[in-house]
Formats: sequence, C-alpha cells, structure tokens
Amino acid sequence: METETAFVLPVIPFEKTYVLAHSVAAIQIVPGGYETAPQLGLLTRLPEGAEVDLRGPGFDDRTVRVRCGGQAYYIFLDDLEAQRKPAASVITA
Repeated sequence: METETAFVLPVIPFEKTYVLAHSVAAIQIVPGGYETAPQLGLLTRLPEGAEVDLRGPGFDDRTVRVRCGGQAYYIFLDDLEAQRKPAASVITA
C-alpha cells in the first residue's frame, strides 16, 4: 500500500519584524510600472543586525517577501528560520 506524503509549508507569522543575526542573501524586488509586474532586481546581502519586516510569501516555497530600509526583497526561508527572533524581544542596553 502506497502512502502519500503531504508537503507542508512552514507557518510564517507575516507582519512581524525580525533582526538578522547574520548577513543574508536577498533578491531586490523592483516595482513594476502602470501595466507591468514587479521584476527581480539585483542579488545583494542584508547586513547582520538589519530589521526585516515579513510581508508575505515569496516567489516559491523556499522564499519569503520582506521589507528592509524601505525596499522590498525576497530572502530564503532557510536563512530566516535560523533567526526566528522578533525585533521586539531584542534587548538593547
């Protein structure tokens, strides 16, 4: 008897802010024009300590859309999974 395995996406609490514990790769999202969709932009790195706001799902099941410094990016979920540290819980002296 064959069993089916279900693919379950991780639960991502959108509209949360996270502080990056290390630098992560990010793909810039370039806004589209009046009749054009947003485009993928440059591959860059978001620095350690940057605050990222989760904004929604990414372009596939391995990415998530974030906002950092007024710019939208896609980052890899695996990079964020290691963070899981809401900015609100970061203690500053």
